[in-house]
Amino acid sequence: MKPRWLLLLVPLFAIVVLARSGWSGSFGSVATLAPASEPGTRLIVSGRVWDETGTRGVAGVRVYAFHTDAKGIYNKPRALERARLKGTVITDANGRFEWRTIRPMPYPGGGNPAHIHIEAWAEGYPKQHSALEFSDDPYLTEDRKKASRAKGKFGPIVTTTRDANGVLHATFNIRMSKNPSN
Repeated sequence: MKPRWLLLLVPLFAIVVLARSGWSGSFGSVATLAPASEPGTRLIVSGRVWDETGTRGVAGVRVYAFHTDAKGIYNKPRALERARLKGTVITDANGRFEWRTIRPMPYPGGGNPAHIHIEAWAEGYPKQHSALEFSDDPYLTEDRKKASRAKGKFGPIVTTTRDANGVLHATFNIRMSKNPSN
């Protein structure tokens, strides 16, 4: 018979390995990137992953997101992980997902718009990188806003709305490509 302490080590080891790989603690279509205790303005991003034609949602896409905190910092000094506010979702049958987090802030010193880094991949689709930005960010240029508008519902710049509880809401769409370099 194995010692009880050994039986506790196996699940603990699995949790550590998964956490280091960017696992959010859930592989559903909803993930919490920032816990309720995290300072900042609450933000819910509802999204959908579309096929190359932009007409059909894609199920089973892993969508990993990470961003800075309310001070524009990814992590505490000397921390091993790059970003502490992060999470992974897997899109539902219609390609939908949701992140519950806070609105990130620009890096200290400014100059770069606040953003959420996004990586998406699935069988038949290589990893694709994008970033969500906010339309009211003072660091966004008019050229960047114009380029985003030209992409229609797939533009990387989103406009937020605020609900009665003060929570910001945004919608973000991702179009997958079998050859993302094109």
